[in-house]
Amino acid sequence: MIKGKLIAIIIASVIGIAGISIGIYFGVNYGTTPPSNARKPAIYLYNLQNEVFTETLSVYMPFGYATITIPEVELSDTIVWNSFEVFPESRILYENVFYPYLFYEANIYSDFGKLEYGWIIEKIADIYIINDKSFTKNQLLNYLSYALQDLGLFENEIDEFINYWFFEQELLKEDGTHILQQMSSEWVNNNFQLSTIQTYSQLRLFFKYFYSEGTNLNLKIQNPISNVMVSNTDYILHEWGVII
Repeated sequence: MIKGKLIAIIIASVIGIAGISIGIYFGVNYGTTPPSNARKPAIYLYNLQNEVFTETLSVYMPFGYATITIPEVELSDTIVWNSFEVFPESRILYENVFYPYLFYEANIYSDFGKLEYGWIIEKIADIYIINDKSFTKNQLLNYLSYALQDLGLFENEIDEFINYWFFEQELLKEDGTHILQQMSSEWVNNNFQLSTIQTYSQLRLFFKYFYSEGTNLNLKIQNPISNVMVSNTDYILHEWGVII
């Protein structure tokens, strides 16, 4: 009997240690709650001057860690792209390869705050309802494209956003209520702390995605708001991503 209890205690201890270790990464204890996944944050750098400049860009995540980067760099709670060149055509040259933007994904352990801004989309068969208006899928995507343009994204960024989330990932595939919560500038800057050499006008647009099987949830939120930080109109940094 004593031997059986001892074995049980040992097994429980091992499980407990394993559970704790799951939530510890790079010396930070995140607990055992599953993380949210920041999917396809893309950082675009626009150089409107007729020159090439050298940049080093880093993103520090105090409540998470990177899982993928393109171009590839070391994965940790801080990702750093060192000494790359930004061309007037808004192309990025990193280790002799051109890229249209810097890409990463990350696991994030964070509170997402109060639902204030964003879009609530109810899907019933082939009908999509947003702000009490009914759309076909194409009409809805046109609506969102114009809305993203009003928020400050450029045409190439909007095309990437729409194609990735609504075609490749089929974000609105299931019937029910789909919520894209716009994260505040304060939240973005706290959770994804950006550092650069150059000074940019910045637009960092992140959404948190939620899904419920039900509809008619009587949820009301305000449309997303622009959070462009204008400081240098010759150099522009845009970033967007969705957290699921």
